[in-house]
Amino acid sequence: MAVEGTNTQGGEGQNPAQDPAPQTTQDPTPGVVEPDAQSLRTELDETNRKLQAANAQAKAERHKRAALQGQLESFQTPAAPPDESFISVTDAQRIAQEEVARSQQVADNAKLDEGFNKRLAVANEKHKDIDVTGLVNDDTLPISPAMAGVLKQDELGAELLVWLHQNRDKAAELSTLTPERAAVELGRISSKMSDPGSTNSGAPDPINPLGGSGVSSKDEESMSTKELEAKLREQRGGSAFPRDAL
Repeated sequence: MAVEGTNTQGGEGQNPAQDPAPQTTQDPTPGVVEPDAQSLRTELDETNRKLQAANAQAKAERHKRAALQGQLESFQTPAAPPDESFISVTDAQRIAQEEVARSQQVADNAKLDEGFNKRLAVANEKHKDIDVTGLVNDDTLPISPAMAGVLKQDELGAELLVWLHQNRDKAAELSTLTPERAAVELGRISSKMSDPGSTNSGAPDPINPLGGSGVSSKDEESMSTKELEAKLREQRGGSAFPRDAL
């Protein structure tokens, strides 16, 4: 039996739920413009420009910060110590005077050396069997610096050197004396050599420097130390106890 209202052939009574949905195209959102390639490049360039400007500003700020930090440290750095190379007028005058004195000492020593070398040459001619000049560098001959100074300044220094060479035991005793006492003893020997009334044309007899007697004349033996100093100073042009070395 047929059902009323049903069309098995797809007529007007067909079920709408079984019909396919209609295909529709969705329109773009109203008011929104899709970007194109040119606008994207423009926006990217603008962003890069802003980024470069920001980097430049940051770099400038860093430089400014470093400059301010350096200025701050300059205030915190302690003051430099005073220049010690500065020389006062008084010190400059003193240094100049010392330099003049040293120069004068050098000149005086050179003059002494010249005179002593001449006397050595004369002694070499007199004592043919002795190398008098060589005695100056004879390390085995005991001569103290004070004795060497006397030999240089005394007019008979070369003859005194020969006498010390011939009397080495006495030279050793003299070398142990104080500079003042050694100068006094050598002065006595020199005075004996230069005494025109002496009958001994050679070197004087050895002295006993520790005992203070020997070849010394009574006058010299009776002299005080100050009197002997004055005599030696007069003989040597103002220096009783020279300290110069040979």
